[in-house]
Amino acid sequence: MSTVMSKPGINDFHNSNFKVYIDEFPGLTFNGVDVFHNFIRSITLPSFSLETMVTKHMGEDHLHNVGSHKNSDVGDLGISFKVSESLLNYFGLANYMQSVRYQDNQSDSSRMKDYHIGAIIVELLNNQKTPICRVFFRKVVPTNISGLSLDYTNGSVLTFDATFKFEQVNFELLSES
Repeated sequence: MSTVMSKPGINDFHNSNFKVYIDEFPGLTFNGVDVFHNFIRSITLPSFSLETMVTKHMGEDHLHNVGSHKNSDVGDLGISFKVSESLLNYFGLANYMQSVRYQDNQSDSSRMKDYHIGAIIVELLNNQKTPICRVFFRKVVPTNISGLSLDYTNGSVLTFDATFKFEQVNFELLSES
């Protein structure tokens, strides 16, 4: 996977200490995900929590983890995008979500599995732009995009936020040497 993130052009335009790689969207009606990669403004990694319960034993409180299933105790992945000049990233994602909603052209047996984005990979960088951690989100589905706020202000930048749910998240800590 490391060769994927070192591919030139993925989020190289900004000074932030992260890069994001998004797999192809199944059924996307235009070629390439560069309209997503090159317009990422920020990312919010999900929150993590554990469901707990307290039991009493011999007059003392004892805290226990309540095993949760899948990612029920993990928050959503959030990505903020600058809208591309052609509006292709916003309307492309909106059309993708509409096709998932109405499951256009899908047989009963392949409805949701074909709509997962294979992976979103977030690579965190140190001050020398060397990767120090990768976060892999697998079987990702966009669940929400914000509306566009259009106004007459000169120089205003159009942005939108997208929220994603996922079936699996893994972290890979890399050596800084």
